[in-house]
Order: sequence, then structure tokens, then C-alpha cells
Amino acid sequence: MKIFISSTVYDLIDIRAEISALFELFGIASILSDDKLSDFQVRPDRNSIETCLVNVEKSDDVIVILDQRHGLRLAQFFKGTQLTSWKKSAF
Repeated sequence: MKIFISSTVYDLIDIRAEISALFELFGIASILSDDKLSDFQVRPDRNSIETCLVNVEKSDDVIVILDQRHGLRLAQFFKGTQLTSWKKSAF
């Protein structure tokens, strides 16, 4: 099983690492963009949002850690129907 762990990049690093370490104890692989040993696939032909979405699609589950900061709004990266289709497939 692979779980994508996500939050804003520059904060919550410790929380992502702790969750990943806990999952590892149970034999669950974590996909983290900031862990060079994880299965995060870097896509140089895509922007950072699209690269994350590629990695989300190959994950069995996703954990999103929320705090006061937030990243970019996804709507600017997709045309209306494309974003709607992705939301439906994700949930």
C-alpha cells in the first residue's frame, strides 16, 4: 500500500516525517515530495501541481495535512471540466 502525504512544502515537515515513520512501522510506503527515498516521481515536463497530481494518482490513499497556510488554488491549472473530472475520480 502507498499513501501520498501532502501539506504545504515549507512547513509541517516534521509532521509529514513522523506520519511517514509511523506508516513504515506497519509496512506502508509513504510518498513524500521532500523525501528522496520515497517513491515520489519528479516530472520535469510538468509544473509542481501536475507533478503532485501524477503522484496522487499512483497512490492508494492520500493524507492532506492542513494548517493556516495554503498553496496555490488548483482551478488555475485546469479547465473547468478537467478539474471537475479529477475531483470526481479522486473522491
